[in-house]
Amino acid sequence: ARGAAHTPRRLPGWRHDPHASPAKRCTPYAIDAMSLLLLTLTAASAAPRECWTVKPVTGRVRDNVGHQGEELVYRLVAAGLRQAPPRAVYWPWPILPWSREVLEATLPMVELASGDGAAAPKACLKSEKVWRPEYRRPQWPSARIHGEARRRAYRHCNLYNASRRTLVVRILQRRDSSEHVVGFKRRDEVCGGGGIKRNLRDVDELKATILAAAKRAGVGVVFETDHVENSAPGSFCDQLRRFASADVLVSVHGAHLVNAPWIAPGGLLLEALPYGNWGKGHHARLLKNTDLEYLRVCGLRPSSSLPKNEQLCERRTPAARRCALVARDCYETPLRPRSDVCASSEPCECLDVLEKRLTGFFARRRQSRSRRRRSSMWRGEEAL
Repeated sequence: ARGAAHTPRRLPGWRHDPHASPAKRCTPYAIDAMSLLLLTLTAASAAPRECWTVKPVTGRVRDNVGHQGEELVYRLVAAGLRQAPPRAVYWPWPILPWSREVLEATLPMVELASGDGAAAPKACLKSEKVWRPEYRRPQWPSARIHGEARRRAYRHCNLYNASRRTLVVRILQRRDSSEHVVGFKRRDEVCGGGGIKRNLRDVDELKATILAAAKRAGVGVVFETDHVENSAPGSFCDQLRRFASADVLVSVHGAHLVNAPWIAPGGLLLEALPYGNWGKGHHARLLKNTDLEYLRVCGLRPSSSLPKNEQLCERRTPAARRCALVARDCYETPLRPRSDVCASSEPCECLDVLEKRLTGFFARRRQSRSRRRRSSMWRGEEAL
């Protein structure tokens, strides 16, 4: 009506009370200039770059699949799953086949350009983020991100995990083939042209330890042993199936354990560290922030030609590095017999200590399986 009093226009989110304090006048819908600036900066930082460029490197990250996967590939995968992935990844140097397959399996919508002299994708002409090898920080920011990466990899390889009543313990041994073991150069220069092993020697002792721990926890286990050719480990999906079908995977330290994140959910990696290499923490770090567990067992001195003091093989001098290489690559890794009373200052060598830790792992697996069974029965589903 024409005679109606004029009502002042109210701003959304503000009370019409000019004398009220700012805290009372402000509602949840009110956004001041500072809050708007912070929201804008947060959105800009969270927005994905058009392109991720991997800085060219030399040395172990370029040639070793273990270091390339741990220091670059898994970090790209985790970042792409934590936020929106980029449109393209520019890898201006030759990428290893395993690394390419992992990126294609977990980030299928991302364009990948790699190789010496490879043309950069168009997305890299707008904006880019440069990636460098990162060694010390854990690869996975959370168990959720790792679980999503594993789920995508399983689906890519047509593998669907199913719960098992009997746990599978898989022992991986690296086959000593005719001329290609862990490198022809290392075989000649370090081992004097002899056979290169990097395998477990006392497998029966370790099996007895695992079996005793499973029996104490009331869990059934079955052992499977795979001999993998160093020169032909298979495609990414072949390697993934080898790890995903194991609840407990046992192997000597090596680059092939870069596949440890693909172990079946709730599984365990048991790594045997050769003499002079007990400080290796690559794969313990690789499984942080995941639903997988990690244990280690340390080998004894394989030859009297090596120093009795193991610390002499763990320094940063050339002689210490050679000592660690000889112990790792030129001999099978021996373990302390179960019958020996372990009085070592390093409990990693004691199989009785390992048995107690394995018993705890098997007990936790049994409890989690019981909880899943009760949950499925409560929902009216058939328990596996």
